[in-house]
Amino acid sequence: MGAIAPFIVLLIVALIFNYIPMDGKLKQIGYIVIGILAIVMLLRFAGIL
Repeated sequence: MGAIAPFIVLLIVALIFNYIPMDGKLKQIGYIVIGILAIVMLLRFAGIL
């Protein structure tokens, strides 16, 4: 359970971010940042990074 805890936290942050009203361009940048964080976390979890 400890290994997937960061992914659960990132999912909760992404869900909260989804409900915050903001400009479309800013929201796209936020989604890109969340996606990059998810990919980095996945690569670290897999032992590649």
